[in-house]
Amino acid sequence: SYVLLTLTRIFFEGVVEGSIQRALTRRRVRAKLPDMKNHTIVCGYGRLGAEICKELRLAGRGVVVVDPDEAKIERAGLDGYLFVQGDACDDDALLEAGIQRAGSLAIATASDALNTYITISARSLNPTLHILARATEEAAIKRLRTAGANQAVSPYHVGGLRMAALLIRPAVVDFLDVASLGDFPDLFIEQLGLEPGSRLEGESLRSAEYHSRY
Repeated sequence: SYVLLTLTRIFFEGVVEGSIQRALTRRRVRAKLPDMKNHTIVCGYGRLGAEICKELRLAGRGVVVVDPDEAKIERAGLDGYLFVQGDACDDDALLEAGIQRAGSLAIATASDALNTYITISARSLNPTLHILARATEEAAIKRLRTAGANQAVSPYHVGGLRMAALLIRPAVVDFLDVASLGDFPDLFIEQLGLEPGSRLEGESLRSAEYHSRY
């Protein structure tokens, strides 16, 4: 019938239009990836990975998401992040994400074995990269560090410490959240690197006369 044909045509037009739109989006993303430098690559766009990306963006850091799941990659794109759809164990995916130009790597998949393998691959591609890896089991923390991760953390352990701290000293935790998460630009705790040869090297805060100079 005419109604059925019309609905069929609308359906296929929507499918084709959606496919074209996705292809154009991915082409734009691929064009931007070579310009990324000193950015953070986030492997795995689950709940943890999405939260990491959110905080990195609040801090003004560039982010590239790597995940093999098409639905997660589509969500990352809709959230405004550059992305590479692929397995982070594959060197090609990490290279496309700019790992040799990246400043850091956050590995947030739910598999300790996968996270260990990604760590080994990433370390071989960029020996100076700062690697932070998720450890589902406490025993995996040592393995990840041995594999080349600078830091390995268990979200359950960190979450437990935070909940206990909120019970013991909630005002302190609230203050640190305000000062470190970037929600209030006028009150922000930041980490600055001291380069070799700096006029501040070897000085105490008092002797450096920091306040009068800056």
